[in-house]
Amino acid sequence: MKTITIDKTEFLKGFSLSKYYPSGGFAPESLGFEVDRQIGVLRPNRVATEYSTNVTDSGVASCYYNPLGSYFTIGNQGKIYQTDAASRVHTVKHTESNKIYDTNSSIYIFGGKLYITSTTDIYRDDLTFTVNDYRWWTNTLTKAPLTANVPHKLFEFQNKLYITDGNKIHETDGSTGTFGKLTLPTGWVITDAFADNDVIYITASFGGSTLFYNSPSRIFVWNGISPLWTREVDPKLSSINAITKTEKTYILFANNDMYLFDGYNVKWRAKVNKTPNFNQISTNGNKIFFVGDQGVMSYNARFDCLTQPYYDNKSINVLMNSRFDYLQMWTSSNKFYEAYSSSGVSTFYSNIYDLDNSNIRKVEILFETPLVTGNKYNFYIYNEKGDTTFTKEISYTLDKGILKKTFSVNKFVSLSQFAIAFSLTGNQSIIYIKIYYEQSERNTSK
Repeated sequence: MKTITIDKTEFLKGFSLSKYYPSGGFAPESLGFEVDRQIGVLRPNRVATEYSTNVTDSGVASCYYNPLGSYFTIGNQGKIYQTDAASRVHTVKHTESNKIYDTNSSIYIFGGKLYITSTTDIYRDDLTFTVNDYRWWTNTLTKAPLTANVPHKLFEFQNKLYITDGNKIHETDGSTGTFGKLTLPTGWVITDAFADNDVIYITASFGGSTLFYNSPSRIFVWNGISPLWTREVDPKLSSINAITKTEKTYILFANNDMYLFDGYNVKWRAKVNKTPNFNQISTNGNKIFFVGDQGVMSYNARFDCLTQPYYDNKSINVLMNSRFDYLQMWTSSNKFYEAYSSSGVSTFYSNIYDLDNSNIRKVEILFETPLVTGNKYNFYIYNEKGDTTFTKEISYTLDKGILKKTFSVNKFVSLSQFAIAFSLTGNQSIIYIKIYYEQSERNTSK
């Protein structure tokens, strides 16, 4: 008897381009799974818990103050929140009602001071929140206002703080500032920048003050010292929104796609159905998390594995991932959520398998730990038309504390897809799904 085993070998391949094209281990229709948090085990959707006490506006940008202690967030109504990482308690440290803060804003701690970009200025405080200098850039440093409606990302490079602003990057050491330390040609708008060792990679789209969906893009490479960029890369892409890096590779996001970038060449990796900005991406070693169209996606560069650890339709403005692998999310509906435990409702879909007129005799599923009260799953087999040809419920109610479930099927199939729905929260992870089948002598031409 032949077998199909869907286990760590397939799980760690992540999403396929489609269920008909097995470039990965399973179909992209799968909702809410991760396989690299515990290597090779199919873990269900993370469960999000709301911690929104004292939150009265939508967080638009966040930064860590101390990964073990707290972090700061600026809301779209100007409230500056300090969140305790352990208790998830939010404290409003100050309300800044003079400037406008939006998803183009950035927040950063540099030299013991807190910096926040508004649509036209930079706020600075000394973390006592008694200074409240909301015009630090234009008044205290007497610089020209920032350009409205473009990304104003703050980033650090070689002990200086930089601010993206249209086709310019400004520089400050905290005491003085240089307006236009780098100026790109007129018409380019910087969307993101990533400082790495002795180089800064700058993504920009062409389109004046408004970024169009099909705006041509460039990656400008700069050393932070020269008055001009040292080289530029034409990736043949439009509308690059963000750039980040794992320990292994750079990642670009443009026009709902994800790309790999080695500093010189760009390679398409996957369709992700959303183009996140720099506030919607978080990196943790070889793994990045980013906001997709239905929750949070993750990419593990070590395994070249794309999955979706959190599935939901919340509109996420800000995404962070702590050193303890907690996902923290600020939404556009004035809410804060944290997702850690992998025990949510989700459905796993395999790729399409061509079994060439066979009889599936039985299925065997091995769980990570024995089932407990409340566990429930539904296993499905679909034919080439997508019709359900077999269903089987597996639950603690029916099967008690089983670790491995084996059940008869005895169905004639050709092209088949397998699915298992984690129907209740608290479900166990899966180590493998094994399909036993044998060739049929049935004549399908009659």
